[in-house]
Amino acid sequence: MSDLERIREWIKSFPGMPEDMAIDYTHNNPINAGLFPQGRQEISRRKANIASEDVIVTNQYNLSLMPIFVKSPGDDEQATQNAEWVMDFQQWVQDQSIMGEAPTFGNYDTDSEIIRAQNGMFYNDRDSGVSAYTAVLTIQFKKYYKGE
Repeated sequence: MSDLERIREWIKSFPGMPEDMAIDYTHNNPINAGLFPQGRQEISRRKANIASEDVIVTNQYNLSLMPIFVKSPGDDEQATQNAEWVMDFQQWVQDQSIMGEAPTFGNYDTDSEIIRAQNGMFYNDRDSGVSAYTAVLTIQFKKYYKGE
């Protein structure tokens, strides 16, 4: 299973996460979500120790989650429920990461991996009575490369 598939399956385990989750798109039907990968970024690279050619790289996956919920313009009650869902998701990600219940992606020092969901917000109203929200996910992990 690819890292992207593992991320999607883990996110889908959040209670209340729409079962209908696509990669790189959403549709106007209420209660679906899109996961938008933004690639992997190298954060740092260093030798494992002075006498070694081994290298430790800290990488970060960046993704955006965009759930689509029912909400008409001006519907404060539904907007509040939707915003609370996003905040609950962010708390769940933090809990999973801290408690070691989130998937790991590195091959070195996996106990120090960090998954964050941040910048959760309302994104836009769509004409069809649904609204998009978004949260940015970052996954930091370390890879160990054996030198020659």
